Amino acid sequence: MERRDFNQAIEDLDAAIGSIDSVPGADAVWKAEFEAFARNGRAASYAGLGDLGRALEEFGKSIDLCPENAWVYYNRAEAYQNHGDWKSAVEDYKLGLTKKLPKLTSLKRARAETALNALGR
Repeated sequence: MERRDFNQAIEDLDAAIGSIDSVPGADAVWKAEFEAFARNGRAASYAGLGDLGRALEEFGKSIDLCPENAWVYYNRAEAYQNHGDWKSAVEDYKLGLTKKLPKLTSLKRARAETALNALGR
């Protein structure tokens, strides 16, 4: 997804999600977090392909599984911004800056702040 090879990312993440239950020794918390992070990647990939509806569905599933993941809000904010929904983008950038499990990298935090300033907070 980070390389913008969205179709390949979706294929890889589908395989990862499909293999969660076969990971030996994985507990329910790990499985939920893994699925949440994979669904976040799928969502960002769908957004990159221009399929906002499918992206929002995957973002929602990711948030349901791991609501404190800053990355999912950041990625959803990017999707909203790229589709012209400034209000939703602002809300999600703000959430991305407050969530901590895991928190955004310093680069993503700076990008979120820049976007918020550009969008007029």
